Amino acid sequence: MKRILIGVVLLIFVLSLTGCDNQDIIDESNYDATYVEFKNSSEVLAREYYYEITSVSELEQFLKNHLGKENTLKKYDKKFFRNNVLLAFMVEESSGGNAHNIYTSDISDSGTLYLDVKLTQGGITMNMAYWAVFYEISQEDFGKITNGINISKGGKVIKLKSYDKTTTRLPEEMPEDFVFSIACYTDEKLIFSTSKNKLVYNEKETEFVISKEGLSEIYQIVREIEIDKLPYAINAKNDPYEEIIIYVKVNGVAESISIWGEDLIDFEWKSFRELGKTIEELINNYIKNTEEFKKIAGSSDE
Repeated sequence: MKRILIGVVLLIFVLSLTGCDNQDIIDESNYDATYVEFKNSSEVLAREYYYEITSVSELEQFLKNHLGKENTLKKYDKKFFRNNVLLAFMVEESSGGNAHNIYTSDISDSGTLYLDVKLTQGGITMNMAYWAVFYEISQEDFGKITNGINISKGGKVIKLKSYDKTTTRLPEEMPEDFVFSIACYTDEKLIFSTSKNKLVYNEKETEFVISKEGLSEIYQIVREIEIDKLPYAINAKNDPYEEIIIYVKVNGVAESISIWGEDLIDFEWKSFRELGKTIEELINNYIKNTEEFKKIAGSSDE
């Protein structure tokens, strides 16, 4: 293995619930790292992927899309990206008081980047913490990574794939065993699953069957949003009492996403706003615009 010559710089976003307000807390540590603490605890990055950032514009888009923030990382300017790349990924901690650092890094002959992550600060809180790490690497060494990243942490090895180079696992044609379920817990309760062909709206329920053509269209929608590459949970309004859950099963493999907050189409995070519009159109076109729904919705108002 060849030791990477470039210094390691971590940018860590701590995502944890506290009693403080929603302001970012920035702390400069003694070693080459920067911390920005967010006051929520949702996973903003899919835990099995790393993201490649090769320019200032890509960094700005990444921060806005995934973290809902403007670019405050001015150290990563055009000069930095002439010879370097940022690799972004998430590290999960069981306590919001924990912190960590990367101590060693090597690239194997097979093209795997190995990172050794060790705990540098321990604390006990009641909440999980999700850290988004931005790892600096030279363009020369970046070109040698052909087999993903292996992170060694706490005696376990976490294998990460390139988000940009990985395509959705969902096949082009809808499998025969495709199952689609959606549950909306907002100012109204709406639950539907193709496995039971039952629609629940508030306290009423009715038989509800989507045609094979309609189900095929729904399949293409969830495939286009690459539901298998999205984080498990997205915090859109910081309101855990409003939630939309989408569940699909394809070729025996289940994928799901929980979205906290109903006003996704107005949310400032571009990628999640587009996701919200897609979900709203899906609910309206395939459920709410049907005669079955209108009938049950009318009876629930009586």
